[in-house]
Amino acid sequence: SMALCCLLIDTMYKFEHGSNATNYNELKYEEMLMTYMNDVFSSLDVARAFYKGIRCGILHSGETQSGCMLSVTCNHIIEVKGNGLDTKINVNVIDFSNRVIQYINDYINRLYMDNIQTRKKFIKKMNYLCDRKSFIED
Repeated sequence: SMALCCLLIDTMYKFEHGSNATNYNELKYEEMLMTYMNDVFSSLDVARAFYKGIRCGILHSGETQSGCMLSVTCNHIIEVKGNGLDTKINVNVIDFSNRVIQYINDYINRLYMDNIQTRKKFIKKMNYLCDRKSFIED
């Protein structure tokens, strides 16, 4: 569940910005969290702890890292301990998954509500996906 949420955030960044995979990095992931889920990610320290300890830990090593943890019992979406480079987080998997779903629904609503910038970037990203010559067969 958390691995899928992390991948969805990666994907949604690219739709939000109309970008391809070649210009994506840690700072952009953190920016995505702080921009579109600022009720959960209140500081760069928390976003960075999520990126390194949760996202990269799970996607690259199959486990959380840097003292970050996953839970289904913590009282908030993210509980924070420490600050700066010492920031450690405990993420409620169920609540976080629900928050990602809420974000995606908000994005879909922006598309339906004729948000011009959202639609332009969506189209730009879809053009990257649909214009790959490797998918075209004669």
